[in-house]
Amino acid sequence: KSDLDIYQLGDRNYALQNFGGSFAFTPINIGTISQRGNWNDGYQYLTSTSGQDNDMGLDQRGSWDYSYQLQTGENNNSDVYQNGDRNRAYTYQYDGVIGNTAEIDQIGDWNYGYVRQPGDDNTASIYSNGHHHSGTITQTGGMNEALITQNP
Repeated sequence: KSDLDIYQLGDRNYALQNFGGSFAFTPINIGTISQRGNWNDGYQYLTSTSGQDNDMGLDQRGSWDYSYQLQTGENNNSDVYQNGDRNRAYTYQYDGVIGNTAEIDQIGDWNYGYVRQPGDDNTASIYSNGHHHSGTITQTGGMNEALITQNP
Protein backbone atom coordinates (compact mmCIF):
# COMPACT_ATOMS: atom_id res chain seq x y z
CA LYS A 1 0.00 0.00 0.00
CA SER A 2 1.18 3.51 -0.84
CA ASP A 3 -0.20 6.85 0.27
CA LEU A 4 1.07 9.91 -1.63
CA ASP A 5 -0.05 13.46 -0.83
CA ILE A 6 0.95 16.70 -2.56
CA TYR A 7 -0.16 20.17 -1.43
CA GLN A 8 0.76 23.28 -3.43
CA LEU A 9 -0.12 26.91 -2.75
CA GLY A 10 0.48 29.54 -5.45
CA ASP A 11 0.24 29.97 -9.20
CA ARG A 12 1.71 27.95 -12.09
CA ASN A 13 2.50 24.82 -10.08
CA TYR A 14 2.97 21.35 -11.53
CA ALA A 15 2.28 18.14 -9.58
CA LEU A 16 2.85 14.56 -10.73
CA GLN A 17 1.99 11.33 -8.93
CA ASN A 18 3.05 8.15 -10.70
CA PHE A 19 2.00 4.83 -9.20
CA GLY A 20 4.19 2.55 -11.27
CA GLY A 21 6.70 -0.16 -10.62
CA SER A 22 6.42 -2.85 -7.99
CA PHE A 23 4.18 -1.09 -5.44
CA ALA A 24 1.50 -0.41 -8.07
CA PHE A 25 0.77 -4.15 -8.07
CA THR A 26 -0.48 -4.03 -4.51
CA PRO A 27 -4.07 -2.93 -4.02
CA ILE A 28 -5.27 0.14 -2.17
CA ASN A 29 -2.87 2.83 -3.29
CA ILE A 30 -4.06 6.35 -2.41
CA GLY A 31 -2.95 9.54 -4.14
CA THR A 32 -4.10 13.08 -3.36
CA ILE A 33 -3.14 16.36 -5.00
CA SER A 34 -4.39 19.67 -3.55
CA GLN A 35 -3.58 22.88 -5.39
CA ARG A 36 -4.57 26.43 -4.45
CA GLY A 37 -3.92 29.08 -7.09
CA ASN A 38 -4.25 29.68 -10.82
CA TRP A 39 -2.77 27.94 -13.88
CA ASN A 40 -1.89 24.79 -11.92
CA ASP A 41 -1.48 21.35 -13.50
CA GLY A 42 -2.10 18.10 -11.63
CA TYR A 43 -1.30 14.68 -13.11
CA GLN A 44 -2.00 11.29 -11.56
CA TYR A 45 -1.04 7.97 -13.15
CA LEU A 46 -1.63 4.40 -12.05
CA THR A 47 0.00 2.31 -14.75
CA SER A 48 -0.28 -1.30 -13.68
CA THR A 49 -2.85 -3.68 -15.13
CA SER A 50 -2.71 -5.57 -11.83
CA GLY A 51 -3.64 -2.48 -9.85
CA GLN A 52 -7.04 -2.50 -8.20
CA ASP A 53 -9.02 -0.77 -5.46
CA ASN A 54 -6.93 2.39 -5.81
CA ASP A 55 -8.12 5.92 -5.00
CA MET A 56 -7.02 9.14 -6.69
CA GLY A 57 -8.20 12.57 -5.65
CA LEU A 58 -7.39 15.91 -7.20
CA ASP A 59 -8.60 19.13 -5.56
CA GLN A 60 -7.91 22.40 -7.40
CA ARG A 61 -9.14 25.80 -6.27
CA GLY A 62 -8.34 28.54 -8.73
CA SER A 63 -8.84 29.38 -12.40
CA TRP A 64 -7.26 27.99 -15.54
CA ASP A 65 -6.31 24.76 -13.75
CA TYR A 66 -5.79 21.44 -15.56
CA SER A 67 -6.16 17.93 -14.18
CA TYR A 68 -5.34 14.61 -15.83
CA GLN A 69 -5.89 11.19 -14.28
CA LEU A 70 -5.05 7.81 -15.82
CA GLN A 71 -5.88 4.56 -14.06
CA THR A 72 -5.45 1.00 -15.28
CA GLY A 73 -6.90 -2.02 -13.54
CA GLU A 74 -10.29 -2.49 -11.92
CA ASN A 75 -12.35 -1.25 -9.00
CA ASN A 76 -10.45 2.05 -9.00
CA ASN A 77 -11.91 5.36 -7.81
CA SER A 78 -11.16 8.78 -9.23
CA ASP A 79 -12.39 12.11 -7.86
CA VAL A 80 -11.72 15.60 -9.21
CA TYR A 81 -12.94 18.80 -7.55
CA GLN A 82 -12.33 22.14 -9.25
CA ASN A 83 -13.53 25.51 -7.98
CA GLY A 84 -12.82 28.40 -10.35
CA ASP A 85 -13.25 29.44 -13.96
CA ARG A 86 -11.97 27.87 -17.19
CA ASN A 87 -10.77 24.66 -15.56
CA ARG A 88 -10.33 21.36 -17.44
CA ALA A 89 -10.52 17.84 -16.00
CA TYR A 90 -9.72 14.62 -17.86
CA THR A 91 -10.13 11.16 -16.33
CA TYR A 92 -9.22 7.96 -18.20
CA GLN A 93 -9.77 4.51 -16.69
CA TYR A 94 -8.42 1.74 -18.94
CA ASP A 95 -7.76 -1.99 -18.93
CA GLY A 96 -10.27 -2.58 -16.18
CA VAL A 97 -12.65 -5.42 -16.68
CA ILE A 98 -15.17 -4.12 -14.17
CA GLY A 99 -16.13 -1.59 -11.60
CA ASN A 100 -14.28 1.71 -11.99
CA THR A 101 -15.82 4.92 -10.62
CA ALA A 102 -15.05 8.48 -11.77
CA GLU A 103 -16.53 11.74 -10.50
CA ILE A 104 -15.78 15.30 -11.58
CA ASP A 105 -17.23 18.23 -9.62
CA GLN A 106 -16.74 21.73 -11.05
CA ILE A 107 -17.89 25.07 -9.69
CA GLY A 108 -17.38 28.25 -11.73
CA ASP A 109 -17.78 29.24 -15.36
CA TRP A 110 -16.47 27.84 -18.65
CA ASN A 111 -15.29 24.52 -17.18
CA TYR A 112 -14.85 21.25 -19.11
CA GLY A 113 -14.98 17.68 -17.80
CA TYR A 114 -14.21 14.45 -19.68
CA VAL A 115 -14.38 10.81 -18.56
CA ARG A 116 -13.42 7.76 -20.67
CA GLN A 117 -14.15 4.24 -19.40
CA PRO A 118 -13.99 1.06 -21.47
CA GLY A 119 -15.22 -2.14 -19.82
CA ASP A 120 -18.26 -3.18 -17.83
CA ASP A 121 -19.97 -2.03 -14.65
CA ASN A 122 -18.36 1.44 -14.56
CA THR A 123 -19.88 4.59 -13.10
CA ALA A 124 -19.11 8.14 -14.23
CA SER A 125 -20.52 11.48 -13.06
CA ILE A 126 -19.82 15.08 -13.99
CA TYR A 127 -21.43 17.79 -11.85
CA SER A 128 -21.09 21.39 -13.04
CA ASN A 129 -22.33 24.47 -11.24
CA GLY A 130 -22.03 27.78 -13.10
CA HIS A 131 -22.33 28.88 -16.72
CA HIS A 132 -21.02 27.72 -20.10
CA HIS A 133 -19.88 24.24 -19.05
CA SER A 134 -19.16 21.28 -21.28
CA GLY A 135 -19.00 17.64 -20.23
CA THR A 136 -18.37 14.38 -22.08
CA ILE A 137 -18.57 10.80 -20.81
CA THR A 138 -17.54 7.95 -23.13
CA GLN A 139 -18.20 4.38 -21.99
CA THR A 140 -17.90 1.14 -23.93
CA GLY A 141 -19.08 -2.16 -22.50
CA GLY A 142 -22.19 -3.20 -20.62
CA MET A 143 -23.99 -2.24 -17.44
CA ASN A 144 -22.32 1.17 -17.19
CA GLU A 145 -23.84 4.29 -15.62
CA ALA A 146 -23.27 7.88 -16.75
CA LEU A 147 -24.65 11.13 -15.34
CA ILE A 148 -23.97 14.73 -16.31
CA THR A 149 -25.64 17.46 -14.26
CA GLN A 150 -25.25 21.16 -15.08
CA ASN A 151 -26.76 23.90 -12.97
CA PRO A 152 -26.52 27.65 -13.65
